[in-house]
Amino acid sequence: MTKKYKVIIGALVIVLVSIIGISLGYFFLHKTGTNYKNITDLTKEYDAKAEIAIAQKNLTESPNPAQIISKGIAGKKVIAVTIDGMGDKGTFEGLLDVLKKYNVKATFFLEGQNAILNPDITAEIKNSNNQIGSYGFVGISEAEKLPTQVVLADLCRARKALDITAGKAPDLVKLNKTKYTLPLLNIIKATGSRYAVTTGITIPQEKITDVAAANNFVQTLTSGSILTLQIGIPVDIKQEKGKADDRIAVDKQPGVLEAPKREKMPNAVEVMERICIALQLQKFATEFVSEFPTASQEKAKPVEIKQVLYSLLTKVEEVFALPVAYAAEGSGIEELKMIATTEPSVPFIFTGLQNDDSTYSVLDALDSIGGHGTFFVTDRELQNKSTVIREIHRRGNELAIALRSVPNKTYGDSVKEINTIRTTLLESYGVKTNLVKQSSGAVSEETKRAIADQGCLLIGYRVNVVQTRDKDATAVEQVLPKLFNKGIIALGRGWIVHIRMDYYTDSSLAAKMLLAVKHAKIANVAYNSYNDI
Repeated sequence: MTKKYKVIIGALVIVLVSIIGISLGYFFLHKTGTNYKNITDLTKEYDAKAEIAIAQKNLTESPNPAQIISKGIAGKKVIAVTIDGMGDKGTFEGLLDVLKKYNVKATFFLEGQNAILNPDITAEIKNSNNQIGSYGFVGISEAEKLPTQVVLADLCRARKALDITAGKAPDLVKLNKTKYTLPLLNIIKATGSRYAVTTGITIPQEKITDVAAANNFVQTLTSGSILTLQIGIPVDIKQEKGKADDRIAVDKQPGVLEAPKREKMPNAVEVMERICIALQLQKFATEFVSEFPTASQEKAKPVEIKQVLYSLLTKVEEVFALPVAYAAEGSGIEELKMIATTEPSVPFIFTGLQNDDSTYSVLDALDSIGGHGTFFVTDRELQNKSTVIREIHRRGNELAIALRSVPNKTYGDSVKEINTIRTTLLESYGVKTNLVKQSSGAVSEETKRAIADQGCLLIGYRVNVVQTRDKDATAVEQVLPKLFNKGIIALGRGWIVHIRMDYYTDSSLAAKMLLAVKHAKIANVAYNSYNDI
């Protein structure tokens, strides 16, 4: 072979390799939209153009909301288990073996794109007689904030992918960190799915280190809970202007980030087996989440009427034996015990940072339900608990002013205390606040006047979760039944709920009470909000 032909053949080989490389790169890394980072598209086979057109027509001509599934029937000792996101084959085979061993039903919410990548895993889940639902095509978060067309296309593609790989289009949709607003529910229904599932209670995998830990966790569950094991963590998608980010993603699974690695983190199969054992010990049965009742947007309307009725009955609230805040009289300022709002929210406030274990447990509990709270801190806590306070602030919670209850406190003492805390919060944490709460006891007229003169609001509470009589309680069941009379079937929107974190002898009880109150008096009505605290 002449040198000339060798050069030609070499050049052809180089060109061929380049074409293959470019094709594969496009095949695996092509983006669905130029304005959204981290959305990756594996192949055009699942573009679902026809399905998107039909969904758009449904949404335009006959909008109709999907129904929300957020809880089971109270009093029936049954929970639903969901597994969100797709992991590796070994993990999923292990999970299926554990579920079968302990006769536990589960609903697997899978990303459509990962189902395409791993059709054998999808088939194994289907053949195990467990349910499959849609987690979106790429695992998007905060879907209610995204443009309609982006969400519509993502759900249509996910539905088509799961229809092909699992042999059935999913009726169930779950989206991470998402509020199921009416427009979003209309989109879900327009794409062909009938139900939107809330996340419920997320299993804290790093804490389930043995069966005892699992048993302690399961003891906090109440009938009708939706228990979630999160395998994949969906990417937060941010809308950006201008040029798209063309850097190649390095995620092991397209569109899904692995859970943050922590020291001695038990694997998902170990965690699920411990949870299954604990469910048996606590005599919990399991049902598929699709067997739980639904709450549509229309069914939520009577709840608002109920809250109006409660407002009209404030003069007879002593009949219901609710712990009430001290009323301010003659000072021109009153304690704010509820917030007049149509927002589907119940504000929780926290005081008492002396017990670090209790504070961190409360923070973890809030994280598990996607909630946030307002933490009132004293001047001494700002000096001695800076690490804890920074963690409270880092996790997205609000910081505010807590005044110590001191005998014979003067007007000047209160003014100085308010301004000291205010200045420290602003300089050290960048927090500007006008919310003030006294840690305990009746608020004096001098203190009320000082709060008013500094342009602040005096915060009280409608419900005080931590009662003096229950200091040495060890279980939720010892406390919860005594907090509410039978007349209080649900907390009203805007009712302020107070939890002192450092009072119970059992440092885990404050967090358990938070979760118990949420489930018993908030999650038992259709607030239609993912973040309902």
